[in-house]
Parts: sequence; C-alpha cells; structure tokens
Amino acid sequence: MNTNSLIGGILVIIIIAGGWWFLSQGTAQAPVTETGDTATTETANTIEAPTVVGTWRSTTDPKSVEVYNADGTTESRYDDEVLSTDTWELYTDDAAAYNPSGLFMRVTSEDEVYEYAIISLTADTLELSYLDRGNTLSYTRVQ
Repeated sequence: MNTNSLIGGILVIIIIAGGWWFLSQGTAQAPVTETGDTATTETANTIEAPTVVGTWRSTTDPKSVEVYNADGTTESRYDDEVLSTDTWELYTDDAAAYNPSGLFMRVTSEDEVYEYAIISLTADTLELSYLDRGNTLSYTRVQ
C-alpha cells in the first residue's frame, strides 16, 4: 500500500468522525424550571414567559380541562372527572425552526410520551401544537 492511499484513508476517517461529532452537538435540549410567574431555562439563554402552572380550559370544548401543577404532575379532566394523572416538563430547543419560541412541553404517562410546541403563552392563554399530528390546542386560564 502506498503512502498516498494511507494518508487519504486517514483523512476520510477524520472527516467522517468530525462530521458525526458536529451533528451530534446541535440538538441539545435545556430543561426549563418554573419559578413564580416565569419559566426560565437553566442555560445562558433565558426565556421569560408566564408560568404554565395552573388550570386551563379548552377554548373548543369547555368540559375539557388541563391542570399543570408546580410539582411536575398534570391532570386531564373532562366534565369534572379526572381521566389521567401524568407528569410534565418544559424544555427548549433553539434549533427547532418550526417553533420560533423554541419552548416545548413533554407530557409523560405510563405508556406514552406526548410532545408539544408552545406556540403562545400569556398570563391568560396557552396554545400548544401536538407534534405528532400538528393540531393546535387552545386554552384559557381558569385560575
């Protein structure tokens, strides 16, 4: 084997390894902590937004209510009956071009994980986009 082939092979391996490392660094997700009236990421990028913690009623079906508790638990209620009790967390993904805010919510039940993009969050309104289907869920704050 000649020296040029050996050097060429080594360069190809270095380029492939460097490309793999570069691509694996671009999708970090920072957890978001809820404090008082704001949600703040634990990185240098700070997101100031009204808190998700509270009770939210669907704008399309007033019997449908979501409750997000400060301890990370959530309840889905329908017609005052608790349908499920799950956990929730916020996270950021600055690389997500489809959600300019970069803020997301993950709801985890016993056997499913639901991912939402937070489209809008104000003191009185919450709009989520369910990532699997892309439909928008709109809520108003109850308390």
